[in-house]
Amino acid sequence: MAKRTVRTLAVVLALGLVVYANSLENGFTLDDFPIVVNNPLVQTLDLGRHMSSGYWPDRPEFGLYRPLTVFSYAVNRWVTGMAPTGYHAANLALHLLNGALAFLIALRILGSATAAGLSATAFLLHPVQTEAVNGVVGRAELLVAAFCLLAVLGYHQATSDRVHIRAGPCVTSVCASLLACFAKEQ
Repeated sequence: MAKRTVRTLAVVLALGLVVYANSLENGFTLDDFPIVVNNPLVQTLDLGRHMSSGYWPDRPEFGLYRPLTVFSYAVNRWVTGMAPTGYHAANLALHLLNGALAFLIALRILGSATAAGLSATAFLLHPVQTEAVNGVVGRAELLVAAFCLLAVLGYHQATSDRVHIRAGPCVTSVCASLLACFAKEQ
């Protein structure tokens, strides 16, 4: 990647960090308590148990299935403890990763670091992102976005040569799509 492109991406990510850094001070709220704080699944790294359980611990009638999201809460707890700052830091890191992926997709499609930077900035700073970044349970949206963006990037790389489909990026795209389904049931 050219120096200008790297600098543009760094500026975009710095803007995202500045705008959402205040989320690190947030505590747990509303759905964070049943889904993260009081959820027995978040206290174990047993992926098999996560794969066989619903998202709402005491509300199976909701029919939500997000094993990868719940597993990410468990890993988060194992790495940072139960303080909300660690969960908010993970959400912010995922949001910045999504901004970087959006930048890379825009760069491939538009061919300009400036246009990609503007696109990724609009993605990162758009007010619709606030709920996903600021609420711990917004992790599901952040994870599904990351895997969908990775799938798009992989697909674009796999099909960039109109004659031959490249297997590696194609497999990445399919796997990322599958992981997105395990992050959020949509």
